[in-house]
Amino acid sequence: MGFFKKLFGGKEPSEEEREQKRDANSFDTLKYNGLQALRMGKTGHAITYLTHALDIQEDEEAHTMLVNAYIRDNDLESAAEVAKELCELYPENANHPLSLAQLLFQLEQYDEMESACVRGISLDESRSAGHYLLAEKHLATGKLEEAEQEASAAIALHPESYDSYQLRARVYQQEQKYEEALADLEHLQSEGQTSDEVLLLRGELLESTGDDSAAMESYREVVAENPFMRSAYVRIARLQVRQEQYEDAETTINDAIEQNGEYAQIILARKELKGALGDADGATEDAALASKLQAEEEVAEHKEANLEQEIKEKYSSINPFQ
Repeated sequence: MGFFKKLFGGKEPSEEEREQKRDANSFDTLKYNGLQALRMGKTGHAITYLTHALDIQEDEEAHTMLVNAYIRDNDLESAAEVAKELCELYPENANHPLSLAQLLFQLEQYDEMESACVRGISLDESRSAGHYLLAEKHLATGKLEEAEQEASAAIALHPESYDSYQLRARVYQQEQKYEEALADLEHLQSEGQTSDEVLLLRGELLESTGDDSAAMESYREVVAENPFMRSAYVRIARLQVRQEQYEDAETTINDAIEQNGEYAQIILARKELKGALGDADGATEDAALASKLQAEEEVAEHKEANLEQEIKEKYSSINPFQ
């Protein structure tokens, strides 16, 4: 082969060129394997493959895939660190600081989150996402006036951003601006954007304005659409107790338990019912049961949050490079 290359003027590749080709092939293979592992739900493998790929060469797509792999692996801290690297490596891409902001919001790192939002907005002023995220941040930290302003800015930039209307309605609710909140929800309903959450929030707002009849109707719509919406049953039962519709309240509570099992909030509603009926011993028993169920629910939520972490440990016991 070397004889013919010399004869026809061919040139042997240098060792550096051969090494670059090997690296390129290795990178392509690792990136592809990372993508396939991610699609198969093997996030531990995906992280390993993509990390090795990025050790060979920088690549925006592989870097973004690595962020997603860490998110699926329930490792938000690592995801945020990689997202920060993306922001520095590709400073003109507005997607990266906005994605980082979402992660920082979940980590409750609000100061850094705000900086990421501001950076994303400065890179692309036409997008509403940065304002939406800032509204969420301000609502979470109790800065209601700022939250309202940012949600309104998101709506102004993207009137079809239905999530922004729902978010602003929640802000208005906290500000006790019930009519404004209801107007936002009515807009969503007029656009065919009626969800369980919208109906439940509408009921809460109507109840706050004293329109118990309309609130009850809204809660019943929720249950009709989604019989597993626990909080709707609780709202209905408490309204019925307040209106001294004790038999109806008992029926509602029994229906809730039949559909969803016993849970802390519905047992507390039953405690209120028993108290209203003069059953002090029964109310005391339900208070104790609700406390027990609340503790169990907190444990269950903790287990659910750690489910992906357990999957991670399962996969990490198999090293794809062995």
